[in-house]
Amino acid sequence: MIVKARAGQGGPALARYLEGGKNENAELLALRNLDAPSLQAAIYDMDGLARGSACQNHALHVQLRAASGERLSPDQWREACDRYAEAFGMEDHQAAIILHHQQDGTTHAHLVFNRVHPETLKAASLSNNYYRHKALARQMERDWGL
Repeated sequence: MIVKARAGQGGPALARYLEGGKNENAELLALRNLDAPSLQAAIYDMDGLARGSACQNHALHVQLRAASGERLSPDQWREACDRYAEAFGMEDHQAAIILHHQQDGTTHAHLVFNRVHPETLKAASLSNNYYRHKALARQMERDWGL
């Protein structure tokens, strides 16, 4: 499994990207700690909360992809989001899970976390994220027989 992440500013461009392109179909799998009717509204809510903090790059965009030929169920994608949140101490943070279904039959996931905690307005640390991503990916592979 490949786990990559990049912190950015969120906004309408991120929402458009997550809604999928011409070669993929996007599915909003879940919203966490958000009461929004759509992905765009969820991103807008994340951006609004972050404005009250000192965090410059609040939108953590995580991409998860299984190896060629490997498939994950929707429950496994949700669990992957939970595991990521736990690894970075973001269990109470706002998050969205979006699946991109490719025309070739593969699926990958995008997770968007608001690094800003909804009560403390402090940003989650991303230090040593390369090593934490690698450890998390290897653990999920072992647990799910990938």
